[in-house]
Amino acid sequence: MRLSDLIKDEYKTKKKVENEKLNEGLLGIILAPLAIYYVSQWLANILENIADYMDGHNSKLIAAQKKIVDTVGSDSIRNKINAAYAKGASSERLAQIYVSHPETQAEIKKFKNDKRVQEAGGLQALEDELKKTMTKAYADDELQRKSVKDMEKKLK
Repeated sequence: MRLSDLIKDEYKTKKKVENEKLNEGLLGIILAPLAIYYVSQWLANILENIADYMDGHNSKLIAAQKKIVDTVGSDSIRNKINAAYAKGASSERLAQIYVSHPETQAEIKKFKNDKRVQEAGGLQALEDELKKTMTKAYADDELQRKSVKDMEKKLK
């Protein structure tokens, strides 16, 4: 006995049921942008990680560092850095003075709940990265000053 034999005739239909296929073109239109988005995000993350590895910096902390450097710059911090520079402090020491200054520490603490800072390792990672960046900046400044002095000597 078949299953169709058990169904009453009044419930049966004369129409033949056909398998309807999903419109594959419509599916492609819907899924293609999503696939492009996720693949591009994946590639961007890989390229960002490669760039971080190659230059030794954490790119997730760049925006926070820019805000800190733009905000911090009072006379007290400038005077401390200028006094240390006049005494012959190294680039590392100047960066340490900058990062450990209370004004800078207050700005660093403002990023306590920032998502990108948390992903990059938290406030300590931000402080370390800022120290590294400022050390390089002070070293570049010193190199520029030496180059200018050398050029002035040659012109005399």
